[in-house]
Amino acid sequence: MYVVLFGLSVLMTGCQDPPIHELQVARQAVEHARREGALVFAPDLYSLAESELTIGEEEFHEQSRK
Repeated sequence: MYVVLFGLSVLMTGCQDPPIHELQVARQAVEHARREGALVFAPDLYSLAESELTIGEEEFHEQSRK
């Protein structure tokens, strides 16, 4: 789960190229964590990862419109 958070933090820093692949990997990691029981074993950390992914996706879409 920490890998997901690290990956998401990298997305939030300035990127010259659109982080399409990174967002896909992060989305897959969050989904994998959910399937493996993160909601039961680490609900707070899972919620944080999901929130950060949403923020990253929103930022990506906002930057894509510019």
